[in-house]
Amino acid sequence: MTATDAGRRRWLRAALSAGAGLGLGLGCGLVAATPGRRGEPRWAAAWNGPSGHQVGLLARAADGRWRVEASVAVPTRSHGLTALPDGSLLTIARRPGDWLLRWHPDRRHEQLVWNDAGSTFNGHAVLLPGGRQLLTSETDTELDQGRLVLRRLDTLEPLQRWATGGRDPHQLLVAEEGRSVWVANGGVASQPETGRARVADATLDSSIVRLDLRSGQPLGHWTLDDPWLSLRHLAWHAGSRTLGVALQAEHPQASRRPDAPVLALLDVAQDRLSCPQAPRAMAGYGGDICATPRGFAVSSPRAHRVAFWDHAGQPDGELQLPEACALSYSDAGLLVGVRQGGLRRPAEVPDSPGPTLAAADALPFSPDNHWIRWR
Repeated sequence: MTATDAGRRRWLRAALSAGAGLGLGLGCGLVAATPGRRGEPRWAAAWNGPSGHQVGLLARAADGRWRVEASVAVPTRSHGLTALPDGSLLTIARRPGDWLLRWHPDRRHEQLVWNDAGSTFNGHAVLLPGGRQLLTSETDTELDQGRLVLRRLDTLEPLQRWATGGRDPHQLLVAEEGRSVWVANGGVASQPETGRARVADATLDSSIVRLDLRSGQPLGHWTLDDPWLSLRHLAWHAGSRTLGVALQAEHPQASRRPDAPVLALLDVAQDRLSCPQAPRAMAGYGGDICATPRGFAVSSPRAHRVAFWDHAGQPDGELQLPEACALSYSDAGLLVGVRQGGLRRPAEVPDSPGPTLAAADALPFSPDNHWIRWR
């Protein structure tokens, strides 16, 4: 265990003890009640504020403003979020992470587990069909190899470990037929003692793999021609049966990163992984991705932009937004989180080449990389 790991654990144990003394069960921070408007959807997000790292629910209050309806403190920066059928929320530490939290906002109850020695969480989890098990993306730190860990949902205990066929697995997505899972192997080499820092001069081992959910055996493996593009986040466009992948450039030559592509498309029917170009440079950094009715949206907080493509990879417009990152699409439309504390609602406008900015709302915090609709 590294010194950083030990410090995190001491911090959380102290916070949990304080929370228990306040009658919050495993709670370790603020649980603030600000009623939302009846019938309004809730959004789950992570953020960093004056009181530290938080995960919580965002809702439009009776006065029309966006408020934090409930929140819980977490010891380190959270990353991926998963809404569960019983109303609880699963969140996982940013890589290299050592904690996994299941939070029940309605019951003020939290269930937290530490990872096993020799393994770190990589920021994402996915609920499996049937609702009784989940998968987490992890790294075997002794081998620096990717693992998917099958866990019971009720206890979060590990059941099986499957090799991902690559390094640094990141986001997971259950395939459309429900019998396999897509895995984005980010490919970044790291060491426990240096945290997120990439091992200098180590080549990437990035790929998309598809694993059988019954056996963990590989069903497919795809790579890009450019070995310095890290495949990280996933979205599925059902109408075209296309997997969209957000990319982050890791080229040793910094001059090659700004113009690097940020989107890869896996055409399942053609069995082909390719990279369309963006309308303009995206600083080589795809922060988040989501599917839209026409194709895909990818954000880049470094380029202050959200770019759009149709499902065939043709550019479909862009939006200029300061530090735009978190994306989510639902019946409420596309919501874009802006790091400076804003929420944007791009809308499809007839006769326009792409989305335009329809509305802007202030948020009480600056959202992190991802957010999801909770209810």
